[in-house]
Amino acid sequence: MAKRNDGKLWTGIEEQDFIDSLKDVEEQEIREYDYDKMVVFSANINYARQLTRLSDSLTPVQRRILYTMYTLGSKPGTKIKSAMIVGKCMEYHPHGDSSTYSSMVNMTQYWKKPITLVKGKGNFGTEVLETYAQQR
Repeated sequence: MAKRNDGKLWTGIEEQDFIDSLKDVEEQEIREYDYDKMVVFSANINYARQLTRLSDSLTPVQRRILYTMYTLGSKPGTKIKSAMIVGKCMEYHPHGDSSTYSSMVNMTQYWKKPITLVKGKGNFGTEVLETYAQQR
């Protein structure tokens, strides 16, 4: 803590400045405050991380996988190892590689998505993925 010199806490700031800043503070019960903030937080988390958007029917992790494949130069017909995609995708989606792998598998299954955007080959570990959007 800074030394007090003639009623000043820091250079140019006086104690009265702190007292004046407390005029606008409202008292509120902590339970109500926490509840209001938690409702907003949980709604944002559900929207930003979990919900599928109606515009493209993708979850955020699937959108990040496609962006990663785009940055790696994947085009229809090119092949990229899935481990490379997951490793690069973790820069944008730091929630673990198993969730990224499972989302990538869901993107290849035609019974889970109306249009498959990724074509899988092999067991996704030693084999490759290739983009599939424009081949249909």
